[in-house]
Amino acid sequence: MDLRIFQENDQLQTNIFFEQCLPESGRIFDPSGRHASLTRLSETFSEGRCWCLFDGVKLVGTAAVRPLILLNKKSDSAPCATDCELKILYLRQSYHGKGYGSLLLSTALSYALDCGYRSMYLDTIRSGSGAIALYRKYGFLEIPRYNNNPHADLFMAKDLSILS
Repeated sequence: MDLRIFQENDQLQTNIFFEQCLPESGRIFDPSGRHASLTRLSETFSEGRCWCLFDGVKLVGTAAVRPLILLNKKSDSAPCATDCELKILYLRQSYHGKGYGSLLLSTALSYALDCGYRSMYLDTIRSGSGAIALYRKYGFLEIPRYNNNPHADLFMAKDLSILS
């Protein structure tokens, strides 16, 4: 297995990966609509980091982290840039249960710690029980909705300050 930072020349392969992998988790890849940002990964994660996991030349998994600006709960106006968001943690179904989801998630968490983020947030769908079990194993807790993603129905966060 080769886990590496996304490179621009990986984009075509990631498009094929999302088209094949998203239906495995009950989603439909919509590259001209809601998933348009996935067709521009360099741009989408220009202020963060995106990783691709390869088995030989076959792309089998992805994960990304980007900064997340939340409103300060005390004043509702001061931006807080010390948080990040886990995005596109996808793994081909045939690779589930082999530790590769943990590899992707631990890589994202290490990056977030190195960047000095204090919390990591994520949104997902409740039908993704395997992913949710992984998030819980790594200490993510369910929280109220933090964004306006109409396709997500579960929101989680992890306090990174206890890891540093």
